[in-house]
Amino acid sequence: MKKTYQLGGGLVVLTAAILVGCNGNDDNGTATLAPTATQSLTITPSLGKILNAKVVARNAKTGIEIGTGNTGNTGIATFNVTKTADPVVVEVQGSATAKYVDESKLSSTNNGETNFDATQKIRAAIPALASNIGVSTLTEVAYQAAFKKASNNEKAISADIATQANDAIRKALAPELTSITAAPTVIGSMADLAALQNTEAGKYALKLAALAKLISSEDSTPALTALNKLASDIADGNFDGKAGETALGTYTSANLAAKIQANINAMIAANNLSGLNLNASNFNPVFGTITITVTNGGGSTNGSICAASANYNLVVQGFPVSQNVKYCYINFPANTVCGAGNSVLNGYASNINIPGVSGNISWSYASAASCPSDATVKYDYATGQVAINTPQ
Repeated sequence: MKKTYQLGGGLVVLTAAILVGCNGNDDNGTATLAPTATQSLTITPSLGKILNAKVVARNAKTGIEIGTGNTGNTGIATFNVTKTADPVVVEVQGSATAKYVDESKLSSTNNGETNFDATQKIRAAIPALASNIGVSTLTEVAYQAAFKKASNNEKAISADIATQANDAIRKALAPELTSITAAPTVIGSMADLAALQNTEAGKYALKLAALAKLISSEDSTPALTALNKLASDIADGNFDGKAGETALGTYTSANLAAKIQANINAMIAANNLSGLNLNASNFNPVFGTITITVTNGGGSTNGSICAASANYNLVVQGFPVSQNVKYCYINFPANTVCGAGNSVLNGYASNINIPGVSGNISWSYASAASCPSDATVKYDYATGQVAINTPQ
């Protein structure tokens, strides 16, 4: 009897051997699956410290939730997730009980706590699952850029699109950082500000605070308003201080750097951070075109087909298993390699995340006019849907 087992990246192995305690005569058609491989994931979101917010991690390609947590009172969520080789989207969700500490409001007389309601969320598109991920104003702007590049289809956000979107926004808005998906220092009080260090995490927190302070503390949600202004600016693919041809009002390409420098210098002075030798001019943004060039999958499709053949040579709980499985990828992304040069497909091929299973998989690829009739698995890049032909 053949059963289906899913590996990272949506690949499926058809074999009766990847079972635990399967009856030898197979009369009852039941089996116990090997446990799903998991890992711990720590999410550090920041608009300032975010309290009591639900955090959801999902497989970007399938949309399937791989784990959930909550920031509670610490502002950090740690929880277990199902391992995957696919890109991942992390979403921090507002609710009636969630709040965040807005650094535009935060002062010695105001704790800065601001409603983070059910209409609000911030996200990050991650090319590959990591153990620690930061989610912020910057990653939300990058997520929106990636989403647009993927033709407004989250399932089409490839690792390449996620990587390039994150780096494009980093270069534009935070060139002083090496990554916007790393965790920033969490700022939940004036004491947290005063304890900032001249580190990546500290500089990240300082930049987020400077952006929040672009908006008056009289605004109901300054940090979120700043986020929306930045997202509106970049939506047309140009970081130029305008939403299309309309001036944003909050800043212009001529004065944003000066405003950020002024905000950073004010925080350095107010919190006795001069000993950190932070140069506010290093935090200047870089205006220009936001460029995301797809080279390894994702984005729009051209309707082409990539056929793949996988030879599995595995050892499953001590038993050797050899199996050939054919895959058909329809609506393969335009300008994408159907072959070993595709890092996304190679990521699938090398990822075996089933406890008790070892071995190797050898692959061959070919472009095709139609799916092979004996293809066991059909994967649609445009929709993320998987169809499986299971022999009876």
